[in-house]
Amino acid sequence: VNDNGDIFIGTGGVNVTGGVYRSTDNAQTWDFVYNLGDFGFLSIDISPQGDIFVGSNKGHDKFFKSSDNGDSWQEILLPDYTLAANVMKILAISSDTVFVSTWGFSAQLNRTYDGGLTWDSIIGGENHIGEYVSDIIINDEGIIYVSYVGYTGADQGGVFYSEDNGITWQYSGLINHMITSLDLNSEGDIFAGCWGGVASDEWPGLYVLRNGETIWDTLIASPQIGDVAINSDGYIFFTSQWPLGVSRSMDNGETFELINEGLPPGYHNNIVFDNDEYLYATSGDNLSRSINTTVSISEQEINTETAFIKVSPNPATTVLTITYKSTKLTNPNISILNTEGKMVYKQGFKPDNQREICIDISSFINGVYVVVLSDESRIIETEKIIISN
Repeated sequence: VNDNGDIFIGTGGVNVTGGVYRSTDNAQTWDFVYNLGDFGFLSIDISPQGDIFVGSNKGHDKFFKSSDNGDSWQEILLPDYTLAANVMKILAISSDTVFVSTWGFSAQLNRTYDGGLTWDSIIGGENHIGEYVSDIIINDEGIIYVSYVGYTGADQGGVFYSEDNGITWQYSGLINHMITSLDLNSEGDIFAGCWGGVASDEWPGLYVLRNGETIWDTLIASPQIGDVAINSDGYIFFTSQWPLGVSRSMDNGETFELINEGLPPGYHNNIVFDNDEYLYATSGDNLSRSINTTVSISEQEINTETAFIKVSPNPATTVLTITYKSTKLTNPNISILNTEGKMVYKQGFKPDNQREICIDISSFINGVYVVVLSDESRIIETEKIIISN
């Protein structure tokens, strides 16, 4: 999303024409502004000056730039050693200074200071065979952090940093973790989303390196995270393959909740905020936008003194009993989601005189579900349950 609020999205897939789409009316209509044919765009970024950079999985001609809001495009040549590589991540500091991560035989991170006329390789070589740089962030002190996803063996993945503008690199943590996304909050804390581990005992989930600390802490284990985004209120959002969909924390990672109502089923990957901080999420061929802006959400949503649910028994067999307490909610609902994020049950009730709800689950398929207490469009609390009948 650029400073004018125009939205750009890169596409591509099996039997689908790849390219770039642009919307100038908040995703109501789309213009197809670049046709890549049988290939797809894997990465996109916009510089503060408005230049759009896109990278693809095509062979030689795979990195492009537009300086007129997508009306025309020019190819930018990458170094010869990236010929067979895919462009995995772009970070456009300015129209001239751009980082480009490519993945072929090994991870490469290239940087240009002159808009792509010349390039320096700041990461690459035999030390990173079978992995790629998945994300790049730079903090207020100018320290560069990069994350890796690795597939071929031990001692891959993790987070590294450079204090000398990419000349040398030091290990920060999370080795053997497939780190898909990095983000910073206003306090200088760094968050790392992990899809999985190279070793069986390395858990996926969300990790944080607090400002001034040297050890990464686990905020939530087990979600296979695809992307992480933090809004101006400091609320943390992530997509995951399990649980499917989008999760949110409004207390700096102390607790998380699913916010899946209205989303199509399936694994959601990329998320991004527009200029009004509505949240966009991709899933397969779908692009979704939050109904409400993500900022200035009432703290009542996480105030367990005014609303909570107790689910019993857990595991459950034939009947699920939900005990509810509230003093402020106006139009609460109880819903149950399966592991694909699909709603399999929903019931509204009157908070003043209904404190217990009994649900017949004898026809439910055995497995893990999530019970959600919501009030109109707001999710108040979630509880994971197991049904075994």
